[in-house]
Amino acid sequence: MQDHQDANMPSTSGPLASPSGKIQVDQSSNKRVVDLSHGNSPNFTGISNTAGDMTILSDVIVITGHAQPNTEQPSSAPGESAENLTMRLEEELSSKLKERAEIVAGQMNLPVEIHKRIDSVPLEIATWEKWMDLDNVGHYHKRADVFERFNPGQGSITLDQVYETANKTAKKDAEIRCANPQAKKEYVRIHGNTVGVSGQAGIGKTTLTKILTQKILKEGFLSEVKYIFYIALRDVDFTAESNLLQFFTTSTGCEWDHSRESHDRYLLNHLNESSDVIIIMDGLDEARMTSPDKLAPITSLHSKATAETFIKNLLCGKLLPRAKKFITSRPRQLYDLHPQCRPSFIVNVLGLNEESQEKICGQICDKDSEKVMQRLDDNPDISSYCYIPVLCILTIHCIHQSMSKGEDTDLSSMTGMICYALEMFIRSSHMHGHESDAGKLARLAWNGFAARKIIFSEHDLNDVDMNEKTIRSFLKTNVDSSLKVKIIEGDKKTFFSHLVWQEAFVAIYLIFFASFDEFESSMSSFETPRYEIVDKFVFGLCNDENVNRLMKFLPPPADYDEKKKLMKKFLVRSTLSSINDKESSQRLLVVCAWLKEADDQDINEVVASVVRSPIVLKREANIFPNDVTTFNYFLRSTTEPRVVRIDHPSFSGDSFDRLFTELGITQKKNQVKIDVIDLSENKFSDDGVLSLSKCLHNIRRLNVQYCNIGVVGVKSLSEAIEHLPQPIDEIVLGWNKLGDDGALSLSKCLHNIRRLKVWNCNIGVVGVKSLSEAIEHLPQPIDEINLIENEFGDDGALSLSKCLHNIRRLKVWNCNIRDVGMKSLSEAIEHLPQPIDYIHLGGNKFGDDGALSLSKCLHNIRRLDVPGCDIGVVGVKSLSEAIEHLPQPIDEINLSGNMFGDDGALSLSKCLHNIRRLILWNCDIVDVGVESLSEAIEHLPQPIDAINLSGNKFGDDGALSLSKCLHNIRRLHVWDCNIRDVGMKSLSEAIEHLPQPKPEVKGVRLV
Repeated sequence: MQDHQDANMPSTSGPLASPSGKIQVDQSSNKRVVDLSHGNSPNFTGISNTAGDMTILSDVIVITGHAQPNTEQPSSAPGESAENLTMRLEEELSSKLKERAEIVAGQMNLPVEIHKRIDSVPLEIATWEKWMDLDNVGHYHKRADVFERFNPGQGSITLDQVYETANKTAKKDAEIRCANPQAKKEYVRIHGNTVGVSGQAGIGKTTLTKILTQKILKEGFLSEVKYIFYIALRDVDFTAESNLLQFFTTSTGCEWDHSRESHDRYLLNHLNESSDVIIIMDGLDEARMTSPDKLAPITSLHSKATAETFIKNLLCGKLLPRAKKFITSRPRQLYDLHPQCRPSFIVNVLGLNEESQEKICGQICDKDSEKVMQRLDDNPDISSYCYIPVLCILTIHCIHQSMSKGEDTDLSSMTGMICYALEMFIRSSHMHGHESDAGKLARLAWNGFAARKIIFSEHDLNDVDMNEKTIRSFLKTNVDSSLKVKIIEGDKKTFFSHLVWQEAFVAIYLIFFASFDEFESSMSSFETPRYEIVDKFVFGLCNDENVNRLMKFLPPPADYDEKKKLMKKFLVRSTLSSINDKESSQRLLVVCAWLKEADDQDINEVVASVVRSPIVLKREANIFPNDVTTFNYFLRSTTEPRVVRIDHPSFSGDSFDRLFTELGITQKKNQVKIDVIDLSENKFSDDGVLSLSKCLHNIRRLNVQYCNIGVVGVKSLSEAIEHLPQPIDEIVLGWNKLGDDGALSLSKCLHNIRRLKVWNCNIGVVGVKSLSEAIEHLPQPIDEINLIENEFGDDGALSLSKCLHNIRRLKVWNCNIRDVGMKSLSEAIEHLPQPIDYIHLGGNKFGDDGALSLSKCLHNIRRLDVPGCDIGVVGVKSLSEAIEHLPQPIDEINLSGNMFGDDGALSLSKCLHNIRRLILWNCDIVDVGVESLSEAIEHLPQPIDAINLSGNKFGDDGALSLSKCLHNIRRLHVWDCNIRDVGMKSLSEAIEHLPQPKPEVKGVRLV
């Protein structure tokens, strides 16, 4: 809230200059108290005498009485009672306002219109709570804007919910901002009834106000509303002074007789007390306000003031505090308002969803709408703009016209679409003799873009020699028999009707009019966010068809060949940068968009020459549908086949299905080979698997863990894998609820899978049996099967025991296998013709009995993991005795999490000569056990590769023991072992005296 300086405060020693209101000092808070509860306030900026309750300024407490009932009666005509007169005035005003609102709501004044009525369609809106980069808003369709369009998020609401949500938001804010119940109530009454609407030009803000008006008039929305003030702020005279009712009626276009002052005073008092009023203010960004960032002086209800003063007082709740307010603006102008005037609840207009786009297409194209929508669907690079209403209408009309005329015109890029529309505009009859004015408009666009201007002053227009006649040339004009286009707005303020027009004319200036030096200088900014769309248009003007279309009314481009050479160098530099940069995938997608826009084979080959395989779409990439089109365009435009690696990107819209459908087509043409697809945590579910299945030709690894794939999806995937010409190296399906039916599907394609990972997939005994029977009959062993956390128990272990001869690595951690299941597995392993490479049995509580079974087959296991299996001293002794007598060392044994203590360590010390890597994390071993192990290691004939003793609290004494055997250890891990300074010193000194190569010690800080 604005601070009030002492210079502006009346003296506290006496009465105020105003007839009422006293100032005194509140001793408890040391704040000055202004009592305005019985009359008008002094001219105190920011203080209301109508809102009631209490307002706390920086060092002032303002007490205002609640608004008194409207006891003032209008003077009545002879024979008419005062009661009848008040009712007549209220009904007459309500009726006239509704009549006027219905007329305004029925008029659509879009920058693009066709010669038939287009009924309004729903617009998507969302709560807008995030920080905005106001320096860059206004230059449209950055990737962030597209992301918002495809991923509107949890804040999305309907128009029916805006006031309910505003009220809830105000209540939450009031808890933070207000100190007492009265202040909270007043805060909610004002802010809970005010909605701000933010959005760029052409996104549908005005349309939204008209939809809101129609819903109130026709659909019973806000049924309590009796008075609708619809104010187009662009048409308001901000220089005139009037009373508030005159401001309302003049601004709404409502005819009203203001000759009876008593009538006006009664109505204003009535409106001020009423909650059945809504004030819709459209186009704050087009209002001619002088100081939007400053508070206006408080005006009384019946005083005369300017429109700016009234608007600010209405938004602050100083006038008509119970009325609902709804105000629209572009983002910058809305956020430029003084904080006390700015709505605390703001929604962002996202534009048209697909359903709304289809409805518009149906109204424009009638029986051809299906063909036009298919053309849009085939070209997401242009359909991605169609959430913007004006561009949706323009794009659909241009495609329909081109199809109707049988023209062989490529309208698959945004530049091509804009050039097509611009040619129609320029060749229209009203432009005869003014064709060259397009050059002036291009310079205006460039000057504004360079200076970050979107609204132009008379001085700006004079700088490029644009007069009123020139401006009139680009106002709304028939460009053919059924289309009107408005490129600039020229009524009171001059600006482009949509920012895409400004960005397109910036590109036209750079290619057609800028000198080579100016063009080269501008390229230093090409990779900044503001230039994102300008860049696309600039590259689009490297396309001969687009340039030739514009040359029908523009001079030949200046230094065109030299500019194209410079752009090729820029592309090479950007491409190389994208390959080396950590955000390479995102940058590469931008480069592909430029290439698609240019559609120039020479440029494609220059870029292709610096792109090496594999092309990786990395984790940070967020792929949109238009990215799929441009990426596949690049792959198909190069002469040599490319290897593509898809490494865990994220997807928006229908980009997932598009990507794999189009890559499948490209694969068949031998233009691309996909070696790795990592889609983990993309929730594409069963439907997405069908598209994915088209791309498995020649693939090496597929990771689709945690993707919501079920029985139907895994069946589709299995059928595709079953018919592959060569096996897939690895498929990861973990955390998908495949169940036994999914396992059955997979069993049919195991001959084409080298490594199958299906952890935590709800596979039970039946599913494991299906897989085991298939593995048993494979022509050659499967490299790995990972069944971790599928609780199939001893019965499943029995099934697996029958196929172990065809498994090289088996992982069955935490599968509820007990000693009976271990016995089955161990007996099978014991009789294998050759050792199994690796078996992971951790988390299965088979205890000492299971360890005893395992000890009989250790000669046929190269690496054994049994952490957390409840193996005690007896079990370790059994294993140690077996290892001691092995004909050759076991590669690794992991006994972590089995609490066998020092006695178990003593048993292990006797077999260390036959273990290459020993992992004993958290086994309750202390200094005595470490001493046993160290003495054995000290006398080994050759060093042990690795020993991990982390989590055992053996302290400095154990470290001292280890220091004596470090010459026989290559890697030692001792994390969290209570080793202090003395132990660290012992280890450090021992290492210091050892020859190279010295052992690697981790888990302590060596001195």
